[in-house]
Amino acid sequence: MANKISEKLVFEKKYGILIKRSESYRSILNHDQFLGNLKSYYNDIEWKVFDKLSFNETTELFSKAKVIVAPHGAGLTNMLFSSQNIFSPGSRF
Repeated sequence: MANKISEKLVFEKKYGILIKRSESYRSILNHDQFLGNLKSYYNDIEWKVFDKLSFNETTELFSKAKVIVAPHGAGLTNMLFSSQNIFSPGSRF
């Protein structure tokens, strides 16, 4: 499946993605402030908030990820659609 999907994707490290959880008990409480801090610290990339998109929109977005940030959860499964050398906030570019 990953091979079929990757045939249609153009991998380019363009966006920072913050995965937003809609459940209040699993979300980042200060989401807007946290996003602002990410934008300030990683100011050389455009940030997108991922909540709910269609499958095609999701695969396209994650194929263009440079940084992916999330508290935890199934949303991180979408990293399967990202390039192999995706940035992890615990390391450096």
